[in-house]
Amino acid sequence: MLKWLLSCVKRVVWGLKVLRFGYWKTNKYLENMRTIETKVYSFNELSDTAKENAIRNLSDINISFDWWDYIYDEAKNTGFKINSFSDRDGCDISLIWDIEDVMRKIMVDHGESCDTWLMAKEYQDDYNNLVAKYSRKDNEDIVDEDKIDEFDSELDELNEEFEGRLAIEYMALLSSEYEYQTSDEVVIESILVNDYEFTEDGVLA
Repeated sequence: MLKWLLSCVKRVVWGLKVLRFGYWKTNKYLENMRTIETKVYSFNELSDTAKENAIRNLSDINISFDWWDYIYDEAKNTGFKINSFSDRDGCDISLIWDIEDVMRKIMVDHGESCDTWLMAKEYQDDYNNLVAKYSRKDNEDIVDEDKIDEFDSELDELNEEFEGRLAIEYMALLSSEYEYQTSDEVVIESILVNDYEFTEDGVLA
C-alpha cells in the first residue's frame, strides 16, 4: 500500500514539473513574439508597376468558378448540350432536339446580326433547296418517295455540317467569354467591387 502511495505521489510531482515547464515555454514564446505592422493600399493608391502586379496575380479572379454555366444553360434552352470544351479539342456537343427545331429556336431567340442566326438561316435555305431538289413534280414541298434515299443521304450531310458549325460557334462564344473575364478591365472591376487591399508592391494583403 505504501509503495502504491509513493508511486502516485511521484506521478503527481512529475506532472507538476511538466506543467511548470510548459508554462515557462509558453511565457518565453509570448515574450519573443513581435507585432509587425504593414501598410496597405487600395488598388487606386498603388503605383502603375504595383497595379500591373496586382492584376497579374488576380488574373483568374473571375474564372475561379463555373463561369461557363450561363452558356451551357443557353445551349440547353436552344436544344443541345455542351458536354465539354477545350482549346485543343474544341467544343463537344450532343443534340437534345431535332436539328430543325434547334434551327428554328436560334432564328427566334438570336438576333439577325449573330453568326448563329446567319448559320441557322443558311441551314434553312439549304434544307428548302434540298427538298425542292428531290420533290414531287406536282408539289415542291414534298419529297418524292422514289428519291427519299438520295434526299436522306444529302440531309445527313447537311445536318452533320450544321452540328459541326454549331459546335464551332459555341466554342467561339466560350473563348470570347473567357477572354472577357480575364481582361485587365474586368479584373480591375472585380478588385474594386471587392475592396481588395494590397501591399506596396501589389501583393494581396
